[in-house]
Amino acid sequence: MEYTPPLRHITARLFSCDRKILKDNKSLNIYARETAKKLNLGKIQTSFFLYNPRGITVVVILKLCQLTVSTSSYEGYAEANLLILSHDADIYSTLSYLKKVLKAHRCEIYEFLEGNPMHLIPHFPMVYNKAKTRSLDSQNSSPVISILGSGGGVAKSLLSILNIASQDKEDPLNYFINSSKLHLIDLKQKPLSYYSEHFPNLKNKINLYEFDVNKVDELKNHLKETNTSIVLDISYGDTVDMLRCCNSLGIAYINTALESVEVDENQYYAGFPLQERYKIFESHRDEFNNTSAIVCSGMNPGVVQWMAIELMNKYPGKKPIGCYIVENDTSFFENEELADKNTIYTTWFPMGFLDEAINSYPTFMKKHQSLFLYNEIYRLEFKVSLGEKQFYGALMPHEEAITLGKIFDMETGFIYKINDHTTGLIKSNINNINSLWEKPMEVLNPEIAPLKGEDLVGILLVFQDMEVFIYNSLSNKETFEKYGTNATYLQVASGVYAALATMVLDNIPQGIYYVDELLINTKNNYGKYISYHLNSFITGENNHSDGDLLNRMKKAIK
Repeated sequence: MEYTPPLRHITARLFSCDRKILKDNKSLNIYARETAKKLNLGKIQTSFFLYNPRGITVVVILKLCQLTVSTSSYEGYAEANLLILSHDADIYSTLSYLKKVLKAHRCEIYEFLEGNPMHLIPHFPMVYNKAKTRSLDSQNSSPVISILGSGGGVAKSLLSILNIASQDKEDPLNYFINSSKLHLIDLKQKPLSYYSEHFPNLKNKINLYEFDVNKVDELKNHLKETNTSIVLDISYGDTVDMLRCCNSLGIAYINTALESVEVDENQYYAGFPLQERYKIFESHRDEFNNTSAIVCSGMNPGVVQWMAIELMNKYPGKKPIGCYIVENDTSFFENEELADKNTIYTTWFPMGFLDEAINSYPTFMKKHQSLFLYNEIYRLEFKVSLGEKQFYGALMPHEEAITLGKIFDMETGFIYKINDHTTGLIKSNINNINSLWEKPMEVLNPEIAPLKGEDLVGILLVFQDMEVFIYNSLSNKETFEKYGTNATYLQVASGVYAALATMVLDNIPQGIYYVDELLINTKNNYGKYISYHLNSFITGENNHSDGDLLNRMKKAIK
C-alpha cells in the first residue's frame, strides 16, 4: 500500500525571479489565483495580499488547500507554501506554472513528511541548473529513474533493496520509491517475469529496454523521451560519455566505478588501467557544470570512504601514517565438491576482478602520488590485523585509494583477499598469467547453489603506535534469505542506495563528487542512509602498529 501523509506541506523556493513582477501587487495576485486554479480543488473562497518588510505576501484559500506566495524583490526571490489535503492534485504542473510566470531561473521543491524533517522533494533531481530546471519544465509528475545495467548482480541487489523499501514506511526512500517510475536498460535484458518474480512490489513501475548504453545517441534519446530525472549507472558504460548525456539534459547521475572504453580497448594501458581511467575522468570533470553527480558510490569505492572519515574524526589529534581499505571475501560453495578446479569463481564480475588482479601492478598512494611495485600482484602479500581477525591479501588498484590519497597526506592502498580456490588458481598460473583469461569464469550465485562464508570490507587506519579499524562483515546465508543475493553485491548496492538517498533527500550543492569529497564538502546524511541496510559495523583498536605497506609485505611466491 502506498504511503502518503494525511496533510501535505510543500514549499517551493524560486530564485532569480523577475524583480519587477515580484513587487507588482496586481500581477502577483493574478498569478497566485491562477496557480491555485491549476490544482483543480474547487472555487477560490478567499484571496488577499499582505505587505511584509521585504516584499509582498499573497494568500489564496480553497476548500482543501491554502497557497501562500511571499516575495523579496530586492533578492529576486519568491517562496510558495502549499498546505493541501488532497492527494489527487497535480502539484508539480502547478508549480511549473508559477516558476514560468515569475520567470525564475531555478526552483527547489521541498516537502515536510510526517514524522521527519524537511526533505528536498524526491520528485525531481538535485540539479541546480542556472539556465533551466528540466524537472519543472516537464509534464511528468513522478520521478523517473533510468537504471543502466539492470540485469546484473548489483542491480538485482539494488532493486531488492528498493522492493523492500517500498513496503517499509521507516525507510528513508519509502515515499520516493512509491512515487517513482523505473526504466531498466541492459545490453541483454532479462524478461519481465524475472523482475516480477524477484521484485513484486516494483513490477507495476518497471519498463524494460534492451540496447548498448555506449551508443550515446540512443541513450540520450531514451533519457529525453522518458523524461528521466536521475540515472543510476551500474553498467560498464563509459563514465565520461554517460555524464555527458546527463549533463546535456540536466539529469542527476550516480555510478559505482570509473569506466573507460578507451582504456579497455588499448593494450598499452596494461599495468595501469585504473590510473588511466582516473586521469581521463579528471581531464573532463570540469565540463560537467549542468548536473550533479555522485561517482564511485558502491561498497569500495563508496561506503569505505565514509568508514575512513568516520575513523579519522574519532581521532582528530592523531596523524595517521596509512589508511588501508581491506577486504577478505571467504564466499564459496557450501558444498565445495561443486567447484570445478579450473574455473575462476568470484562474487562479482570475474573479468573486472581479473582486470584488477592480473592486468595491473600493485599500487598505492603516498604523498598524493601513485606508486607502483613492478611485480605480478599475487607475488606479494600484505598483512592485515583487525583485532583477532588476521589475513594476508594482495595489493590492488582501487578508486578509493586514489581519491583518499589525493585528499589526505597519508599512505593509502587496497588489500584484497578472495576465496582460497581462486587465489590458488592464480598463484599456480603466475608464470603464465595471461592464460587465466581463457579459463572458465563464474559468479558465485546463491540462487544456483548455497554459499558459505562472508565478505568483510573495512578500513585499517594506522598510526605510529597503534591501529584502529572499522568493518562490515556480511554473511552470504543471511543476505540471501532477506535480499536474494550474495553479500558482495548487497554491499555495493547499499552504496548506490545511500548515494540515491543523498541526492534526492539532502540539499547538496551542484557538483561532481567522489564520496569522500561529498562527505567533506557538503552537509548530508550519507552515513545514516548506509546504515539502514548495512546496519552492522564493527570497530576496534590494535595496541600495536605494523607500519606502512612495505613493512607489511612478504613474498607469496618466490
